[in-house]
Amino acid sequence: MQLVQVVNSTYNEVDRNLSILEREEVLIQQHAEHKRIISLNFKNERTLILLKLLKIREDPVDLKHFRRNLKSLLENNNENSSNARQR
Repeated sequence: MQLVQVVNSTYNEVDRNLSILEREEVLIQQHAEHKRIISLNFKNERTLILLKLLKIREDPVDLKHFRRNLKSLLENNNENSSNARQR
């Protein structure tokens, strides 16, 4: 698996982490012959939060701005979870 080489890890570790991300619906895995095609699920709020956090980590930003954005993201995620449970 190319991903194992890119992240410099073991197959089992990569497979375990991919399974976790798929269970959380962050990733979508499809199988085509002997290949596994992995893509991000942009319809999932968690995927968008992870991408924003990765971007923040990449770019130097003001810590207060980071905290404010993170708090807002988490509040929105909690509201969405509460609304889904009430339905």
